[in-house]
Amino acid sequence: MFTFVSDEPGAPAPVSSATRPTMVMSLPRSSMEELLGDSQAGALRIKPAETSLRASDKLRVLLEISHRLAAPGELDRMLGQILDLAFQVFDLDRASILLVDPETGKLAPRVSRGKTTGVGAVHSQNIVDYVRKKGLAALFSDASLDPRVAAAASVIHHSIKSSMCAPLCPRDEMIGVIYVDNLSIPARFSEEDLGFLVAFANQAALAIDAALMRERLERAAVAQMRLLMEAKLAVLDAAVTAVVQEIKRPLDFIGNFAQLSRELTGDLGARLADERARLSADAVADIDEMVGFLRENAAKIELHAHHAERIVQGVLSQAQSRSGRRDACDLNTLLAESVSVACRRALHERKLAIEVDAAYDEGIGPVEMINADLGRAFINLVDNACEAMERKRAARGAAYVPHLVVRTVDRGDQVEARIRDDGTGVAPEIADKIYTPFFTTKPPGEGAGLGLSMAYETVVRRHGGELRLSTVPGEHAELIITLPKRAPPPSLR
Repeated sequence: MFTFVSDEPGAPAPVSSATRPTMVMSLPRSSMEELLGDSQAGALRIKPAETSLRASDKLRVLLEISHRLAAPGELDRMLGQILDLAFQVFDLDRASILLVDPETGKLAPRVSRGKTTGVGAVHSQNIVDYVRKKGLAALFSDASLDPRVAAAASVIHHSIKSSMCAPLCPRDEMIGVIYVDNLSIPARFSEEDLGFLVAFANQAALAIDAALMRERLERAAVAQMRLLMEAKLAVLDAAVTAVVQEIKRPLDFIGNFAQLSRELTGDLGARLADERARLSADAVADIDEMVGFLRENAAKIELHAHHAERIVQGVLSQAQSRSGRRDACDLNTLLAESVSVACRRALHERKLAIEVDAAYDEGIGPVEMINADLGRAFINLVDNACEAMERKRAARGAAYVPHLVVRTVDRGDQVEARIRDDGTGVAPEIADKIYTPFFTTKPPGEGAGLGLSMAYETVVRRHGGELRLSTVPGEHAELIITLPKRAPPPSLR
């Protein structure tokens, strides 16, 4: 800061410190690449320089690292960028970043790099545990002989000669560690290298903490939006339920009176039979025609009333199924029972005898789900398959034997179920519409178009799973259901 003072008589007094003019100078910014090169000692790749300049060069490198890590970003991308910088600044064989798992409280590897690919686990568990326990950075000149890790198996197995590890502490709490090592040269790292790694780790910790905070904020925003949507859906469901209940009453009356009218036309026809002898032939023909029309009209009214009732009941079931408790259940048993119920119904209602080829993976274990809802979804999917096979039988005749293939497969933290029929398949032009509520390819009065949409609602929206279609028109259709074994927290559903 400079203050300009004049010695001339009558010159104004110096301005106060609050209003003094200041001169600001910026240091010339050098690229990190200009400062890095071969080092005389240690693994730090800062070009040799006078002692007074070396400290300045190290500061410039740290400033450049801070600049490159300053932009907020996705956590995994940020971790990869940190390791890229570590390899650029140090002569390393391997490097790894481990973060504290919030659920277990243990250090878990998040990203690892090596000079060669396929390096597998790239850290010594004993070394990272030592650093976490002490809360201090550590340098191991010859890790295989260092008493602090007591000839750890991982050190011997990986032939670790020298290593460094520094804690990641953006604030008072440690969120992880950064680990680097060399597999061939003992005493490869110097105390200067360790000091620079600590400074580097401090910059990395701030960047990682910002990325973690961003993730937490995003999850909180998503959770808030979901809670808001659930609240709106709850209000909508209550309104839908109330409207549907009001619609059901007149529909019940229409169906009941239509059935009564159909029965009365039968009684009227029987009563008129006794009077036929006293009527002319033309009168008898007119009466028979009118009674026939009345009987057909009453039957059609009853049929469409039942169809409307099924649609209303489907809407009601969909609205009421948004709330339910998840329990750890046996998915294989639930799917097998659902397939059995749907196939028995197809045999009873459609006279369709289906050959079922089922194979269930016994290693799946329990799956957290809403048992009743998922069971209804499976039944709807098998019903849809039965309808496709019934259409194919109508086209090919009795020589066609319907065949249903059911499989479950363990996918780690997910489970996959497949339901494949050899029916008519799905045409490409409607493949993206089959999950749309009320969409149906059946003739009017035969389908509500809610079976697949309710299954999609249950699998995808309620269980956080996936429902995919694989089909060849005229040959087969396969529905692939993927479900997480563990339900998400209530706030994230």
